[in-house]
Amino acid sequence: MNNLVNIITLLILVIFVSGCSTKYIQDPTLINSLQGTDVSDHFIFIDNDGYMKDVNDKKIPEYKIKIDDIFSKFSHLKQNNPDLSMTIYIHGGLNTFSSTVARVKNTYKKILSKKQYPIFISWKSGPFTNYLDHLFMIRQGERSALKGLPSFPFIFAEDALRSVARILPSSWNIVAGQNNLSIKYVNNVEEAAEKSESRIEKHTNFNVHKNMKYSSGHGFLDFVTIWNPVKFVTAPLADGFGKGAWGSMLRRTDLVLNSQKAFEGGSREDSQTAAHYFFYLLDKNHNNTRKTLIGHSMGTIIANNVLSRFPNINFNEVIYMAAACKIKDLEKSVVPWLRADKNRNFYNLTLNPYRDINENGYFDFVPRGSLLIWLDEFLADVDSFEDRTAGYWFNIMRTAEVVFPPNIRNQVHLTRYGIKNISPQNHGDFDDFNFWDETFWINADKGVYPIIKNWPYENNK
Repeated sequence: MNNLVNIITLLILVIFVSGCSTKYIQDPTLINSLQGTDVSDHFIFIDNDGYMKDVNDKKIPEYKIKIDDIFSKFSHLKQNNPDLSMTIYIHGGLNTFSSTVARVKNTYKKILSKKQYPIFISWKSGPFTNYLDHLFMIRQGERSALKGLPSFPFIFAEDALRSVARILPSSWNIVAGQNNLSIKYVNNVEEAAEKSESRIEKHTNFNVHKNMKYSSGHGFLDFVTIWNPVKFVTAPLADGFGKGAWGSMLRRTDLVLNSQKAFEGGSREDSQTAAHYFFYLLDKNHNNTRKTLIGHSMGTIIANNVLSRFPNINFNEVIYMAAACKIKDLEKSVVPWLRADKNRNFYNLTLNPYRDINENGYFDFVPRGSLLIWLDEFLADVDSFEDRTAGYWFNIMRTAEVVFPPNIRNQVHLTRYGIKNISPQNHGDFDDFNFWDETFWINADKGVYPIIKNWPYENNK
């Protein structure tokens, strides 16, 4: 049993996480008036119990003191830089602690040099810890070893049986869906999306920013391993065992603002996390500061919670990158936020849809497709079209007119990047670029650039 558990958790790790280390370009030299902060002044990490941790992975019991200090550092810099704004970035799931810290270390000075004070809100979301929580600890949404440990054999058996039951549907997805990479031959999904896209561009007030090289880039190497038979084995395993890990990660997005203490007899105040306290102070004391909220992948689910719980924070822009949140959640959170102020703008950034479909790891040993494709096809519960992910171009094109009323469409920006050029190519690429710049949000020519070394398509125009 233990060996089988190890195999499954290893499979989940291989499926979701690349083992490559990222090499960032050199940081700029900050002017004197922007110096004086370090990584810890830009980093808020919430663990799976709702506790704040520092950059050394140590718990911070008095988190209010640390959050107060972060705002103190921001206010000090703002005295000498009156136009200093604040950019809040919430990362997605399946990030290890070390990779999260590395991102902050190698990015905060780049953002600060643009007179934006970055705050990185991070949360424990690695694949191993999420599946093990699902297997041993989480029952009916609560973390309970008393219930979890005795029942884990039954949970594991359920996942295994689901994998067996999903052999035929998973195989069909590979044959009919996962391999739907041809741009030349159009199916009904593409026809519907292109019809909506044409109408949106010509007859509505949406702002559409897209790379016009829609059908270029894919070649022989993108297709040579497509029929690797091994994925007929890994696909049902990813389906059966991945669903529990996904549910555990969804639970953790809720714990970023409020811990489980609220449901164990504690008060509202007892359950509030460092992230909750941060947004509380932002709302209370920094109304005149220009603020930008950015969410990537599952970070958009947390961003939706922020917009709902703190409706009075006057963010100037909200940017969703490869949003893993449901389309219907935009209607519940983003639309009311836009309606409150006509000067606000929402940017929904997506890969080219064929890059989402074509995302391919480990020579097709696992099913093709980005996380968003996997969510729509088997990881998430999709009961209606609006349960699909908002960060997939074909989805947002088919629903934008339903979600966003006519009177706010001029505040909505829909951005699609290209194929094999200087822009994000895979689901996890967005924070390898200048994601804090407006030129990135609108896919401006020569305004999108990588912040890592040796971007593979840097010479492609």
